[in-house]
Amino acid sequence: METERGCVGVESGRPLHKMAVGAVGRLGWSGEVGIADTFLRRLFGMARAGSWVWKNGIPPDVMVFGSCRAVHTVGMRGNLDIAFVDGEGIPLRVEKSVGSGRFLFCRNAFAVVERLSDGDETQKDAERENV
Repeated sequence: METERGCVGVESGRPLHKMAVGAVGRLGWSGEVGIADTFLRRLFGMARAGSWVWKNGIPPDVMVFGSCRAVHTVGMRGNLDIAFVDGEGIPLRVEKSVGSGRFLFCRNAFAVVERLSDGDETQKDAERENV
């Protein structure tokens, strides 16, 4: 099966792929989306996203963890934006600029979507308003 541009690590048409693309769009995030589909990708998440071999050779800007209600930021060097979403990709809880050493949980989540945080939320909001 072909991999749809914008979502790496999983074939298009699968339910998790559709949910991931929908969630990223609803959050207003952009970039390559990677599905954490192995034990190591789930364990290390964005901390090692650039070191994995992805199907299209491009490391993800956004990572999706299916069947996930809790995440940790142990070992992260930078801050993360983390969103807990339901099965349709609708955000239930969004945490911005989460630092290292944190554990987050959302009981009703189906998946977690995360990306490296810019750390400057005011600049991001200003850019969104000017579009």
